[in-house]
Amino acid sequence: MTSSIYNQKWIHYKDQCEAEALLEDIWSGRYVQADLILEADYQKQLLEEGVISFFSNAYNAVKGKIEDLATWADNKLQSFIDAGLTKLQEFLQFLRGREVLKKYEARGMSSVVGVFKRPEYLQAGAAMIMILSQKLAELGAKALMDMMTGGSAALARSATWVQQNIEKVKLFIEAIKNFFDPEGIIDLIANAWEGSQTFKQYADLLIKLKADLKNPMRDFESAFSAMNIDTTPDPVTTP
Repeated sequence: MTSSIYNQKWIHYKDQCEAEALLEDIWSGRYVQADLILEADYQKQLLEEGVISFFSNAYNAVKGKIEDLATWADNKLQSFIDAGLTKLQEFLQFLRGREVLKKYEARGMSSVVGVFKRPEYLQAGAAMIMILSQKLAELGAKALMDMMTGGSAALARSATWVQQNIEKVKLFIEAIKNFFDPEGIIDLIANAWEGSQTFKQYADLLIKLKADLKNPMRDFESAFSAMNIDTTPDPVTTP
């Protein structure tokens, strides 16, 4: 019995390490194609063409890894999502620190993130985190983040870089905003899985995911409605 528990813990730990290592590989730019044109004008053109075009290079670069997600255990998917969201949060904090991203612009993101972490959406959530991480790597997010860890001189350089490359920095923000847009997310997943067994298996789930992303608080609100809670204040009576 003790041996079985130990083996389960070891497998869980091994899965966690593998998931986190893959996220680091993607974030580092390992899968960015060497001949990919990374200029801001090119990226802006892709964005104008739509979410699918904008994320297409990122999806193609990690397509094989996304297909592998079908064989992952839930705890491994969860570990990957958690690691990806940690990286994303660090990056958002960096942008806020440079006054590029306003605090209120990130408020709705946490609600969407909560949807991704529901058990039924783990595979789709991991796929999207993978695509977004690859896109940010493609845009050069790691190089920008690396400047944060080099002391005050590096921070000064990063602030200067942001000022000189504001159009490219805006692309980081647009990538994240499009990622958190329910319409964009579902279009991208559907396009990625179209014609595959995965899409057939998850077609109905994607419809539900889209609805949940549009209103992450829907279930919470429905629960209160079902309880028929009267929120009308009691009338004030005069003695």
